[in-house]
Amino acid sequence: MNYFSGKNVLITGAASGIGSLLAEIIAKQGANLILWDVNQENLNAFGDKLKKEGQKVNLYFCDLSDRSAIYASAQRVI
Repeated sequence: MNYFSGKNVLITGAASGIGSLLAEIIAKQGANLILWDVNQENLNAFGDKLKKEGQKVNLYFCDLSDRSAIYASAQRVI
């Protein structure tokens, strides 16, 4: 058992770079992933990849430069 097993983990910028690397590492530790990104196409492709590997993933389009979008995404997650 490890720290992330069964926990919900929100990662922003999850569709590429450090965000996707972090998501892959944490998913393998049994986390329920909540992934946000501004690039819907890449987010969907990455989410599909993780789901095919058996990971628990929830995807949300979110533009972090827009405060109202952040609040709206947070309400959808809750």
